[in-house]
Amino acid sequence: MMLWKERNKRVGLCVTAVAGCLILAVAWAVLAMPETALADPPAENPGGNVVKHDIPGVLKLTGADPDLTADDAQPPEYSNSEAGTSCFIGRRRSIWVTLSKTSPRSMNLDLSSELSVTDDDPTPGCDPWGVPTGITPPDLPIPDEGPMPIYQVSFSIAPYQNVSGLGNDPLLANAWLKFIDANGQRWEMYFGPGHADSGGEWGGDRHLTNKEGAPAAPPIQVVRTNPGVEEPKIWNADSLGAPGFLWYTGTKNNAPYVFAGKYDIDWSCTVESLP
Repeated sequence: MMLWKERNKRVGLCVTAVAGCLILAVAWAVLAMPETALADPPAENPGGNVVKHDIPGVLKLTGADPDLTADDAQPPEYSNSEAGTSCFIGRRRSIWVTLSKTSPRSMNLDLSSELSVTDDDPTPGCDPWGVPTGITPPDLPIPDEGPMPIYQVSFSIAPYQNVSGLGNDPLLANAWLKFIDANGQRWEMYFGPGHADSGGEWGGDRHLTNKEGAPAAPPIQVVRTNPGVEEPKIWNADSLGAPGFLWYTGTKNNAPYVFAGKYDIDWSCTVESLP
């Protein structure tokens, strides 16, 4: 009887040992698998994060006599491959160029062509709703001394629209130019009529071009020049004479917008995708 019990005990120990070896073997096999094999299966619609589909590019300011020009750096273009510079053609959103705080680059803006303000335009010294702020915008560099250098530029063309998928038809759109002057003051300039689906507003119930009920400001235009060609992809954008509405936004967050004038700002650019 004791021999039978000892035999059963030895068999049980062997079974336990074999089971333990099998568990270890499975564990090592799983750990040896590539990370991609362990990852969650891809979603049926992998386009949720549109940032993955943004196209890096190069923007070159053009035009016969433009009021927005590049700095003296060579080549006179703004490339996503350059340190401190972001240039993208966004899927379902704008073409944009951003010069960071660390970027040595700048742009030049000529404000010598100020347009007369009509009753349909915002009122200088007021917020976008016409309420006086009591703030007088500081003087910009003297216009007739030439263009002013602007820094930490954020230039957005056709915001919230799909420019990457354009075909042969031109896109009529808006644009904005946000920047800091040599004195560290922040400014924002807007082109175009605002968003048609929100009564011409720009977001936040703001009328940053014409006031509510006034004739809409003319749009800028974006054209895809070679929609049938894979690489490189090329876009042209042009202000088409649309005036720029300049706002002073101070040096602090949440500062009131103060209308600083309406300007004849001619600009155009070519944007080419990088490989």
